[in-house]
Amino acid sequence: MAELDGPEGVSPYRRILNRHETTLRVAIVATVFLGLLVAFLLRRERAERPTIPQFASAALPSSQAPIPAAQPPVAAPAVSSGDPEAMLRRLAGPLSSSPLWATWLAVPNLVHRLAAATSLVARDESPRPVLGFLRPSAAFVTRIQDGETVATQSTYARYDVLTRLVTTLDPARVGAAYSEMAPLFQRAFIPISRPGQSFTGVLHQAIRVLRDTPVPDARPALVRNGSTYAYADSKLEDLGPAKKLLLRMGPKNERAIQTWLAKFDQAIPDAVAISPSSSRTTRTGETKPHT
Repeated sequence: MAELDGPEGVSPYRRILNRHETTLRVAIVATVFLGLLVAFLLRRERAERPTIPQFASAALPSSQAPIPAAQPPVAAPAVSSGDPEAMLRRLAGPLSSSPLWATWLAVPNLVHRLAAATSLVARDESPRPVLGFLRPSAAFVTRIQDGETVATQSTYARYDVLTRLVTTLDPARVGAAYSEMAPLFQRAFIPISRPGQSFTGVLHQAIRVLRDTPVPDARPALVRNGSTYAYADSKLEDLGPAKKLLLRMGPKNERAIQTWLAKFDQAIPDAVAISPSSSRTTRTGETKPHT
């Protein structure tokens, strides 16, 4: 086997094997280096990438505690119009001393949420996607009455807190606060509005939608519709989502809300500043220049 030995006494097969081992080690080192480089770049990219904050929604409590009366107007430090959330809290905060009211006013992006909710209701669509924090925490419960399935009183009572809080607000003071907030609501409304449309006009339209919701004389009958319920009366079932949401609050709460909305509708100033330019807001939802 001497003829197979190299000049240094090393088998040529061994030399070939050594070269392969060296190549393999280099490949492993290169792969590890590339892996570390990629991991570093990905970690840097994630660190530099802006994140969108996620906000939790608080369910509407079922407490039956009385709603405190509104606080008298108090002086508050001026807030820049560039901070709509702070301005909303400054103007709306004194309208009620209820802790729940303060909790609602602390919800992030509330000005944009209210602008979007008003636009949805004006089209008779459900505002739930943007007002999830008003969703009641208790379950929807039914019972059999005279052979028909109806909602229980506890189901309607889920909205008692919301109704009491809203209806204890002074419509005139809410209207006055809105007149100062109108420009901020208009700016929040612009991205989802049609050309020439004003938020105040859409607000009036949303109020009309809710006030036009029929109030049943008795608890309406329900029928199973998959995992949910539908109204047995086709006239009620054919209502839009916004009207059916008000209907779901029960006759007593529905009447109270509609009565308050009628007073608030009259308290909204017919002319409010909605932009830095000279303009006025009409009840048709169109923005027209002053004459």
